[in-house]
Amino acid sequence: ETTNLKLGREIEEHGQARGELKNYQDHLEKLVEEKTQAIEDTNKKLVNIQQRLDLAISGSNEGIWDRADFSKEEEWWSPQFYNLLGYKFEEIEASYSQFKKLLHPTDLPRTVEAVKDHSENSALFDIEYRLKTKSGVYRWFHAKGDTIRDENGNPIRMAGSLQDIHDRKIAEVEFQQAKS
Repeated sequence: ETTNLKLGREIEEHGQARGELKNYQDHLEKLVEEKTQAIEDTNKKLVNIQQRLDLAISGSNEGIWDRADFSKEEEWWSPQFYNLLGYKFEEIEASYSQFKKLLHPTDLPRTVEAVKDHSENSALFDIEYRLKTKSGVYRWFHAKGDTIRDENGNPIRMAGSLQDIHDRKIAEVEFQQAKS
């Protein structure tokens, strides 16, 4: 009879352990459901933010550029950035070296210096320069940008906007000529 009592207790303990495991499993499933819902909610918010940003960018008529990793040449250019230059996405590489190739030779040194000054000294990045369009014509643009820095102040990422100001610059030159 002692063996039967032992066996009964073991069966009872196994039953309790199963119950505890079932409770733990139910708890884990509930946590997974909550986390899954939180992820879905976050994804919906991100999609909404992305749509808002895309709409703002397309409505602004400005090109957007982003050098996501300052240690690399790669950049991202918005569709409007390509449009301002007359290119399609697949026709030209988005990179800092490509950008420098598009710069008017006269504007190249001061623009590179402005990027360097901004990245090293946090100087305002707000500059006008000429870029060569797909048609081979140089047009005037106004660029503004800012940089994200690490805890030591080193540049990590630089992004900004590009606005076509060609007509305004031509009007300024014509006005100066008319005054002379």
